[in-house]
Amino acid sequence: MNAAYWHIATNHIPVIAMPFIFFLLLGGLLRKSQDLIKASYVAAIVVALITIFVWKTGGPAAHLIKGLPEIQRADIHEHAEAADFGLWAAEIVGVLSLIGLWMGRKGTLSSRWGYFILIVALWASTVEARVAHLGGLIRHSEIRSAPATPVP
Repeated sequence: MNAAYWHIATNHIPVIAMPFIFFLLLGGLLRKSQDLIKASYVAAIVVALITIFVWKTGGPAAHLIKGLPEIQRADIHEHAEAADFGLWAAEIVGVLSLIGLWMGRKGTLSSRWGYFILIVALWASTVEARVAHLGGLIRHSEIRSAPATPVP
């Protein structure tokens, strides 16, 4: 099992988990459930840690495939740039969640802080979706937009 294997095996986790965290937190805030809010915070911290692993496997995975004939180096570069941003998006949500847990350690979690994290998690979800799309373009030409048909 090489870096490309581990990258492919784990790269969907932040993409799927970030919207899950958003909806879990939204449910917790709407229901005023401290347990759901805490669960979303813990999930965000775990996803932030997993995202580090995913990001660390990206460079070695790129080195394994960049010599293949169907691979465009520009696609790898664009995905890598977006992945750097995606890493920071996940880490920000994780750190904000850690702060939220720390702030609520003696009692009730702040709903204002929760709504702030909710907005950041929504933003991070869009960032992760873009990273995934650009990663898919590297090996999945079928998701590219079809070229416009020239008019005679």
